[in-house]
Amino acid sequence: MLRRGKIFLVLAMFGLLWFYAALKEESKASRPKVPPPAYVELRKLEQALPQHDFSLPYPEGRGGRYVKFSNQIGMLGWNNVFHEVLMNAHLAYASQRHRLENPPRTPLSALIAGTVVGESFEVGDDAPRSVSETWFEHVCPIEERRIIFTGVVKPAVAWSEGKDIFNRWAKVLSEAPESCIE
Repeated sequence: MLRRGKIFLVLAMFGLLWFYAALKEESKASRPKVPPPAYVELRKLEQALPQHDFSLPYPEGRGGRYVKFSNQIGMLGWNNVFHEVLMNAHLAYASQRHRLENPPRTPLSALIAGTVVGESFEVGDDAPRSVSETWFEHVCPIEERRIIFTGVVKPAVAWSEGKDIFNRWAKVLSEAPESCIE
C-alpha cells in the first residue's frame, strides 16, 4: 500500500509539472507580437495636431469657434459613450465649431481614426477640426466661455423627435455669437 502511495505521489508531481509547463507555454503564445499603442505617445500626437495654431485662417486659428460638451456621458457602456461621441462630433460639424475631444481613459485615437479625433475633412470641406482639451483650455479660458445649460434649451424640445432636438441644438450653437461655448 505504501508503494502505491509513492507511485501516485510521483505521478501527481509529474502531472503538476506538465500542467505548469503547458500554462507557461500558453502564456508566451498569447503575448502580442507587437506591443499595444503607448497612450503617452498617442496623447503627444493629439497635442501636436496641426489645428492647434493661432495663425491658421478662419474657421480655425484665433478666429475659430469652439464647443465643449461637458455633460458627455460615461460609465454607461462603450456603445452608449461612442454613440454620444459621434453625435456630438456631428453636432459640432453642423454648427461649424471645433469640438473639444473629451478624452476617456483610453484615447479615442487608440480605437478609431478620422475627423472625430482631429483628422482633416475631405478636400474642399473647411469644417473646423476637433481639438485637444489642452488646446481648448488655451484658446478658450473659462472667463471667455459662454456656458449653455441644457435645462434652458431642453424644455422647448423635450418631447420632440430626435432630428428636431438635434436641429434645435445645432441652431443654438450656430447662432451663438461667442467663440467659445461650453
